[in-house]
Amino acid sequence: MVHPQALINMFGYNAELTNKQLADATHEESLLPLPFEANCLNWVWAISISSRTMALQLVGTQPLWTDAQRVRYRYGSPNSTEGGVGVIRLAMLLTIFNQAQEHLVDGFHQMTYQDMCEPSGYHDNSVGG
Repeated sequence: MVHPQALINMFGYNAELTNKQLADATHEESLLPLPFEANCLNWVWAISISSRTMALQLVGTQPLWTDAQRVRYRYGSPNSTEGGVGVIRLAMLLTIFNQAQEHLVDGFHQMTYQDMCEPSGYHDNSVGG
């Protein structure tokens, strides 16, 4: 099982790397199609934020990502390369991500190792899993 501090470190490394890699990216660049069959950076990054919704709930925090924001980026939704309705600007995605990161760390600080061993409600995984 994972200790809360290990998850703080892992999520922290992920946040640091993300902010470093996306620091100079523009919204327009985030909509560019990739040279292979895949969604653009904007869509992929929004999915990353959306996937933190469960983690935020598990640490007892309300997600910053609303269902209205998530609908445009759900599995099977169209790629965001043309922009359009519901596509969130890259700067806003980074703001939401960093706010979620702060909430995750705060939540993990409130958890014990025993909390991490509790069932998550997602398949057979524990909270720490």
